[in-house]
Amino acid sequence: ITIKRDSVNVGIGTAAPTSPLTVQADAEEVFAIHRSTSTANSQPTTITFAALKTNAAYGASAYIKSEWNDNTHGSLDSNISFWTRDDNTIAERMTINESNVGIGTTAPTNILNLVKVSSSPAINIDTYSASTGDNSQLNLRKSKGTTVGTQVDTVDGDELGKITFQGVNTGDSFDDGARIFAKQSGAAGNDEIPADLYLDTYGDSAVNTNQLVLHHDGGVGIGTASPTETLHVIGNIGVVAAD
Repeated sequence: ITIKRDSVNVGIGTAAPTSPLTVQADAEEVFAIHRSTSTANSQPTTITFAALKTNAAYGASAYIKSEWNDNTHGSLDSNISFWTRDDNTIAERMTINESNVGIGTTAPTNILNLVKVSSSPAINIDTYSASTGDNSQLNLRKSKGTTVGTQVDTVDGDELGKITFQGVNTGDSFDDGARIFAKQSGAAGNDEIPADLYLDTYGDSAVNTNQLVLHHDGGVGIGTASPTETLHVIGNIGVVAAD
């Protein structure tokens, strides 16, 4: 431990600390915080960030908390949460719960779960560029590989990605109301994947399949997934003259 006499800096593992506390080590675990007693589930270990308020007293501006969901040896589960203050209220803003991430929820139900109360939440992907080819992108990707990072050719019939619009049913559960999804149609090429794009809505009791299909050959199907013309409609077409 080094305490510089000409400053207020303390160094652990270094003789030249550059901040009030500098820890330097050639190790994977450089800094550890251990709770000294056996902690039950939902008893967090907390790092507190505080700053001076106008009344000259310190106030907590943010927390990072880690706690067990299950502290049974051999089946350990944990989470870490991030808390910030807004309008004088400090609250949990983001949670990593076992393998899921929640923003605005303490109990994420999927890989990423975003929640906002009494508002219209939005996700912004901004691009700042003078180049005409630069843009914001959202990629839904699939591989037939069964391990992360292994890219294996997708095949005919594979669903490549889906966007689902949901509401709450009479059983108080989220349920589908409409969907847009892409399905591979044919073998993968060297630099392209032939695919059809489907748009379906749900009626009172079932999904309206093939409601609108953009076929990989360029045709559009209404009521059919295999249009044979530029526009192929299964069913009646109504044409009403304008007033």
